Amino acid sequence: MKQLIIAGIFLPITLQLSARVSEQNAVRMNCTFEKKENNTECQYELDVSKYGIKSWKDGQGGNSYWLGGPGTDASGDQSGSYVYADLAAIVEQPPEEVSTTRAWFVSMTLPSTQPVGRCLTFSFNINDATNIDKFQLLQIDLNEPPTESEDKPRSADENANINRNLSRTMETKEILRSIESTASAIYQSKTLWSRIDDTNGLWVEAQLSYSTPNTQFFIFEIILSDSSASKPYRGYVALDNILIQDGSCPMDCNFDTNLDNYSWKNVQDEDDFDWTLSHGSLKTATGPLQDQESSALADSGRQLSTAGGYAYIDSSYPRHEGDKAMLVLEDYIQTEPGLPLCFSFYINLFGSGLGSLKVVLQDTSNKTDKTVLWSLEKPSGHPRDIWNRGQVTLSSQQQAQLYIEATVGDPGHGDVAIDTLRIEDGPCVPQPPEAAQLRDSSCNFNEDLCGYLTQNIGIENGNQGAPLWHRVRGGDNVYPRGHISDPLLAVEDHFVVFDVKNYQHRPLDRGFLIAPKLPLSKQQYCVSFWYFMGTDFTVSPYLGTLRVLLIPTNITGNQISNGAQPRVVWSLTNHQESKWMFAQVSVVPDYPYLLTFEGIRASNVRGIIGVDDITLFPGSCPLKPEKAEINYGDCSFEYDTCGWRPVNPGNALDTRPQDWRLASRNNNFGSLRDHTFKLDSSGYVYFDTINIQIKSWLISPGLQQNTGFCLQFYYATTVSGEASLELKRQYGNGTTSNLWALQHSDIPAQKLIPGSGVTEWFYAQIFVPPITSESAILFEGNSNNGGFALDDILLKISEESSCTTRPAYRTTIENKFKIFQSEDQKQQQHQSLKFPTFQLFAASGREGKAIQEESQNIMK
Repeated sequence: MKQLIIAGIFLPITLQLSARVSEQNAVRMNCTFEKKENNTECQYELDVSKYGIKSWKDGQGGNSYWLGGPGTDASGDQSGSYVYADLAAIVEQPPEEVSTTRAWFVSMTLPSTQPVGRCLTFSFNINDATNIDKFQLLQIDLNEPPTESEDKPRSADENANINRNLSRTMETKEILRSIESTASAIYQSKTLWSRIDDTNGLWVEAQLSYSTPNTQFFIFEIILSDSSASKPYRGYVALDNILIQDGSCPMDCNFDTNLDNYSWKNVQDEDDFDWTLSHGSLKTATGPLQDQESSALADSGRQLSTAGGYAYIDSSYPRHEGDKAMLVLEDYIQTEPGLPLCFSFYINLFGSGLGSLKVVLQDTSNKTDKTVLWSLEKPSGHPRDIWNRGQVTLSSQQQAQLYIEATVGDPGHGDVAIDTLRIEDGPCVPQPPEAAQLRDSSCNFNEDLCGYLTQNIGIENGNQGAPLWHRVRGGDNVYPRGHISDPLLAVEDHFVVFDVKNYQHRPLDRGFLIAPKLPLSKQQYCVSFWYFMGTDFTVSPYLGTLRVLLIPTNITGNQISNGAQPRVVWSLTNHQESKWMFAQVSVVPDYPYLLTFEGIRASNVRGIIGVDDITLFPGSCPLKPEKAEINYGDCSFEYDTCGWRPVNPGNALDTRPQDWRLASRNNNFGSLRDHTFKLDSSGYVYFDTINIQIKSWLISPGLQQNTGFCLQFYYATTVSGEASLELKRQYGNGTTSNLWALQHSDIPAQKLIPGSGVTEWFYAQIFVPPITSESAILFEGNSNNGGFALDDILLKISEESSCTTRPAYRTTIENKFKIFQSEDQKQQQHQSLKFPTFQLFAASGREGKAIQEESQNIMK
C-alpha cells in the first residue's frame, strides 16, 4: 500500500504526485515558458488577434511592476517567465470589433490518447480579477480520424506542421459555435476546468485527467464581464508550468480502461462481489447507456464520439439483496489542519430497486471503525438515465483510507453506476444535501435555506419588520453573482444576504441566521464559508458587522440555556472587498450550540453583506482571515461595555467622582460620532468634567495568562482642557503598573479641530506583555476640565515585535489630582475585581440578555 500525505489548500496534490507520473509516462507537452524557441514540447499560439480574439502575452517576474503580472513565476523565481493576461490591457487590444471580450491562450495540437488518458497539470495565478465572468480550460477535439498508433510523442516537425495547419484552417467562428451552440460543428468542445475565485496573487496548481480518440488542442479562455466606473477592469490571470503526460492523474478515475491503470481498486475479502466496468448498459430497466462525459456531450449536441466507460454494480443473478461491493483508494488520505479535500464523483441511479451507496473513511490505526461521510440509502432512483454529481469534504489528520461502498437492493433492478472520480483541494458543500452526514450546517442555498432560520433582533421595542436575512438569486443586476464553488455546474445560484438597504430597519438592528444544532462533541470542527462585504460607494465604508456566534440551547433544543454564554468566534466590520472572500474558524461544540451568523446594521444603506457555501467538517483550522480574530475584551460599545467595568477609585473626601459611561442621545461627548459606524451620539464610552477634579477607571475583563496582546483602540479628546489618559495593568493583589500615558497637551495642535468641541478619532496601540498570573488592564482618566472618549478596543494576540507603541509620544503624568483612598476601600476594590476563566464570550450585560431573551422561540 502506498502512503500519500496530502497538504495545502493552495498546494494541490499534483505537486507531490507529478514526479510519480513523469517517471512512468511519456511527456506530450511541457511549458515552463523559459526558452520557447528551443523547446519542441512547448509550442503554442500567443497572438490570436488574427482570429478576432484578444491575446495573452509573455511575462517575467522582474517586469511585473512595469508591465503587470505576478512578481515571480510558479517556482518563486523573480526572473522566471510565464504567460499572462492583464485585464485592463486586454480591453484596449485590437480588434475592437469583437463584441464579446475573450482572451485565448491556444496550446499545441496533440494526437489522440490511449484509453487510460492523459494527466494535464498547470499553475495559475488570479489577482484582483473582479471582472472575470469565466476563466476556463477548453478541450477542442478535431473532427478527423484518429492517427495511427500514438505510443510516442510526435516529432518537432510533425507538431510544427500540425500547428501551421491549424493556423491556416482554424475558423474561430466554428470553434465559437462549437462552444456556444448545440448545432453540429467541425470541432467538439468541452470545458474541462473552470475557476472564478481569486488566488490573491498566489500560484496554485491544478490537475485533471482526460481521454479522447480524437486529435485535440486546448484553449485557456478568459471571458470578461461588463465594466463600470465603480468596477473598472484590473488585475491579471497568469499561467505557468503546463505539463501533459500519458496516464491518468493520481487519484482520478474515469474507468475508461481496467482498474490496473488507476489508484482505485476492488477490495479483496471484505465484500461479496466486485464492481464491473462497462461502456453502456444492455438492460432496459437499469444502468446508464453511456459514461458521464459522453452523456454530457450528447446533451449539449456537440458529440463527435462516444468514447468512455464507467463502473457499476451488477445487481442481477446471482446477487441477493444486501450484497456489498467496495472500491478502495490505494493511497492514504491525510490532511493538515484547515486544509481539507473535496472528493467529487458522478452517480447514475436509473432503476427502481436501488440499494445503497456510501463514501466511507477509515482510520488506518483502527481498522474496526469506519466513518460514513456520505450515504444514500435505498434512494427512489430516477425514471430517466441521468448522471448527477456527488461530492463531500475529506478531512483526516490521521492516515485514513477512502472507500466507495454499494449494496444491492432489488436484484436485477438496482445497478448503481459511478464515474469521473476526482479529489481536489479545499472544502465543498455536500451534494446532494440529503446524502451528507453533517447536512445540518452545510448549505449552498441553491435550493432553499437548508433548515436555517432567521430572527430579527431589534434594539428598541423588539422591532421585527421584514426579515433582515433572506435568500436571493445572484447575478440579477440587483445582487452580485453568488459564490460559485464549481462553475462547471450549470445551476441557478443563490446565497443569503443581510439587508442593509431596507428603510424599515434602523442602525444597530441585528438579525440572526441560525443553523440547526451542531453535533455535540469535544473534538474540534471547522466552519468554512464565503462572505461578501462591500459598499456601493467606497467613500462611505460604514456597512455594518458580520459575526459568527455559538448560541447555547438546552438539551432539548427548544430554549436558550443559562448553562453557557453566547460566544463570538469570528467578526468583521464594514467594507472589506466587493467580491467573495474565503473564511474559516474552528469551534468546539462541547455544549448544545446553535451556529449563528449575525448581521448588525450601520447607517449606510448602499452595499451587500452576503454569506454562501457554508461547510462543516471535523478537525481544526486556522482562522481566516486573520483580522476576524475576536478575543474576550474586544468591544465596539454599540450595545454595552462588553464586560469592561467603570470604577471610581475616589472616596468621600474627594470631589464628586465621574464614571466612564456609554454615550447616548442624552449623554454624549459633544458632537462626536462613534468610530465604528459614524453613528450620532452613541457607540463609544467617555468621561468628561467641567471644573471638577476626577479620576475614573475602565477595567477590562481578566486577561488570558501567558499570552501577549497588542491592545488597539481609538481615542478622542476635548479641544481644550486639562485631561490625561493612562493605561495600566492591574494585578490580582490590586496593585497596578503603568503601560502607557497621554496628556491633552501631547496632541499636536494641528490635530485639534477648533469650533467642534472635540477632536477626531486617533489610533493607538500598546503591547501588553504576557505574565503567568491573573491580571486585567485599565484605562485611567484624570481631569479637572475636559475628558477622553474610547472606541473599538481590540486585544489581538501578538508578539512585541509586531506591536510598536503608537502614538510615539509617551509621557510621565504628574500627580496633579490628589485622589485619596483608604486601605478599606483598596481591599474592597480588590475583592470586587474578579478574573473569570478565559473564554470567547460573545456578549455580556444587556446584549447577552437580549440574545437570550430574543432567542427563546428560535427552535419552536
